[in-house]
Amino acid sequence: MAQGLVPPLKDHEDKTLDGFGSIADEAQEVLVYCQHDGMCAGQQCYTDGWNVIVRRDTDRC
Repeated sequence: MAQGLVPPLKDHEDKTLDGFGSIADEAQEVLVYCQHDGMCAGQQCYTDGWNVIVRRDTDRC
């Protein structure tokens, strides 16, 4: 498997986060590493099946 890719989970499990700060922290990581030409889009994946996705807004809405 390529470096950085996370294998899919076999079972669905609920995940409880400490708060929205957990999401914001990971979205900031995506912003730091996935920003190109003033745009940002990327995904941060974890082995426990949790991930944060940031997509660029082409409609500015």
